[in-house]
Amino acid sequence: MNADKRLDQLEPVISELLVKQDKLSELTLKISRVLDKQNDNVTFLLKNQLKMSGRIDNIEIKLDGMDSQFKDVLANQDSIKAIQSLLSEKQETMFVTQEAMSAKQDFLSRMQESMLTEQQKMSAKQDLILDIIKK
Repeated sequence: MNADKRLDQLEPVISELLVKQDKLSELTLKISRVLDKQNDNVTFLLKNQLKMSGRIDNIEIKLDGMDSQFKDVLANQDSIKAIQSLLSEKQETMFVTQEAMSAKQDFLSRMQESMLTEQQKMSAKQDLILDIIKK
């Protein structure tokens, strides 16, 4: 077999290999473009996920702050309830004291009336004695 025949036999194989290489290059380019697009999409999604994570972290911080404030409000509410309870007890004590003072005032009024009655009796007796002395 001479060189021309060998070259003639290799030429269709090389031509077929070059066609396949062109197709492979074309597919590689398409895959590369798709990968670039996917990379852009993934990058976009990751950036947005990072932003959302930051926002979620901020929301969690705010919620923790609100939770702390809510606990403070509940503690203040408990303090207010305790103060209200003390005020109610003092009010009841004042009511009992007022009733006792009212009873004492009634007693003093009766004593005053009794003393007035006694004074009137004594005045009447004095008047009688003065009348007797004048006669």
